[in-house]
Amino acid sequence: MLSEEGTVRSVHGSKAMVITERGSACQACGARSGCHALGGGGREMLVEALNEAHAEAGDRVQLSIQESSLLKASILVYLIPVLTLVVGAVLGKSLGERLALNADLLAFGVGVVAFAVALMLVQSRGRKLGEKAQYIPIVTRILARGENGALSPECERIDPKNT
Repeated sequence: MLSEEGTVRSVHGSKAMVITERGSACQACGARSGCHALGGGGREMLVEALNEAHAEAGDRVQLSIQESSLLKASILVYLIPVLTLVVGAVLGKSLGERLALNADLLAFGVGVVAFAVALMLVQSRGRKLGEKAQYIPIVTRILARGENGALSPECERIDPKNT
């Protein structure tokens, strides 16, 4: 299991929104569609996680995700689009030579179209994978409770009935 630390910002029923530092492991996470950069591209991320440790807003927690899930997500996000780009370019070049067209231009065009289609498919598949429990980070333990139960200004308690 891969682990990161963060601070619970809010709790929504069985899920917690956790503020973490953007790490190298986050770049290929299949659940990253549930992550949102705070403050426009900073190092902080807001991650939706299953709250199995029953953490509360303000708690310092440990998040975990399966390594195999991360590997599968990495292949989906990085390898598939690149392979379709290369295959598209090769097919475009071959087609251009057979039809006596500008083979390089056709290779570029078909490669770009194949890449764009692959990105759309990856995005669609990524959303579906992001809904599966194995691709969602889990709050595995509470490292420290919020100070005297007090919340920091960026944290809030949310009533699950109102979400």
